[in-house]
Amino acid sequence: MPTQQKYGPISPYATEKAIPQAITASETFRAKSGRFVTLNTTTGAVEVADAGDTLLYGWAEVGDGVTVAGDKANVILAQGCSEKFRVPVITGTPTAAMIGATCDLVRATVNGTTLVQGVDLTASGEDVVTICGYDTENGEWVDVIFTQAKVVAGTGVA
Repeated sequence: MPTQQKYGPISPYATEKAIPQAITASETFRAKSGRFVTLNTTTGAVEVADAGDTLLYGWAEVGDGVTVAGDKANVILAQGCSEKFRVPVITGTPTAAMIGATCDLVRATVNGTTLVQGVDLTASGEDVVTICGYDTENGEWVDVIFTQAKVVAGTGVA
């Protein structure tokens, strides 16, 4: 079976729910990677989620590369989202017993590509995503949903 070429939402309609959002400058997104983001509450811009981030804001539909000031991404908001996302496994081996379990996101170098975002199936410190499917042939990816208790909630305007 060929290697997964693009990761992201499983449903072709998921991006219809996305909203344009500013991205912090110098963020690195990879095509063969997860693109979960957090919200910089000072600037209101999104940043790539990494190990240690305890709340997710959404999933950014954005190209491969480093962002510059003024760049925007279409973001599928995490709050109330039931969309499934396919992401690479960075550490660990997925099993059927992991369905319904939570795990952490990490960024690492994979096959020479730096800053690839994926799941660490051996870590459960932040538990920001919940596993709902996996690659039964090679163990290279998992399908996840947002852990709703770990998303940035919306706030009022006043």
